[in-house]
Amino acid sequence: MRILQLMPQFPWPATDGGKIGIVNISREFSRQGHEVHVLAVSRDDISEARREMALADVAALSVVKADTRNSPANILRSLLAELPLFVWKFQRTEIREELGRICRSHQFDCIHADHSSMIPLALLARELTAAPVGLRLHNVEWVIWQRYAERLAGWRPEAWYAAWQARKLRRFESQHYQKMQVCFAITDSDRKRAQSMQPRGRYVIASAGVNLEEWQAEEGGRDPLQLALATTFNWVHNVEAVRWLLREVFPDVQRVAAGARLCIIGKNPPAWLQAQSSEHIEVTGFVDRVQPFLARAAVYCAPLFVGGGIRIKILEAMAMELPVVATSISAEGIGAGEEDGLFRADDPAAYGAALLRLLNDPPFARDRGRAARRYLAAHHTWERNVGIMLEEYRRLAANEGKS
Repeated sequence: MRILQLMPQFPWPATDGGKIGIVNISREFSRQGHEVHVLAVSRDDISEARREMALADVAALSVVKADTRNSPANILRSLLAELPLFVWKFQRTEIREELGRICRSHQFDCIHADHSSMIPLALLARELTAAPVGLRLHNVEWVIWQRYAERLAGWRPEAWYAAWQARKLRRFESQHYQKMQVCFAITDSDRKRAQSMQPRGRYVIASAGVNLEEWQAEEGGRDPLQLALATTFNWVHNVEAVRWLLREVFPDVQRVAAGARLCIIGKNPPAWLQAQSSEHIEVTGFVDRVQPFLARAAVYCAPLFVGGGIRIKILEAMAMELPVVATSISAEGIGAGEEDGLFRADDPAAYGAALLRLLNDPPFARDRGRAARRYLAAHHTWERNVGIMLEEYRRLAANEGKS
């Protein structure tokens, strides 16, 4: 098949969970024998090296530069917009013109949209090509905005705006899920949530995953007192989660396990976090490969209090044979339990107790780490889950051909 994939960002290199998901869908479409054309939106100019990186995974690439930040200017302009900010900021003339050019130049067997923000563009592409359209529900987006509003205290303008946007997003998503011929949910909870919003939509679960050959632990390299966390600092909720771990949890862990160390991996850590660097806290900044840092750790930390979909960083850690201590929201959508190496805790005392249980019993931690990789192999590979998407697109394309 010839697939047009619509992306709200340029995800190469895949340095965070959102980018990892989009890149691996593109890569797996190609690996399974299909021709992928990409239209991506970027806030920045894309270097030739990054373009070449993308073209190693896809057949054709078009990038439109547009300011899609949640900037004060865009937020102010969105006050008069009918669409929610998450969708409105992509309704740019230059993006629609480039999409029209692509659709007039090529025939496509299906249109794949990443994120609800791409729905209007996908529907325009369907008008221009008559190809079936599918939506990847990386998240049910209104839920993220609502959770953010609930965590903002008092009558702050940010809380009002986030709650207002959540209501607009819910209305938009409820109206538009049925217009897509298939919606691919990452988790069963997201499928049920979407179905309750719009019962007439078609929803298929195709989870996120890892490529197991890229995520393999090395024997004998574990430090039994090493904790690790990999994140991206361009999302405020990730920053908040790291701050919570450092302030509310790690000091108590250190008091019991005096040699405990925490390695925090991620691009552009804020200045306050860099100032935390010590013999017990390592802040690496950007690294080319996360695997060596995960290979030497004993336990992976995954706190988060606002989010949706599934956390690919947790899946990668589990593939590296690391037991994971997560909050309920960060572990959302992953069916694993403690017997599979995934521990859940939401308050500081319970979170710290889970970490200490693993740090104080290295054989137990290693056993739970091996169980985590077994769980991943059975449920979360890109080959399996992108295959589910492709089977739906084949069915839709065949039905279009008969009509």
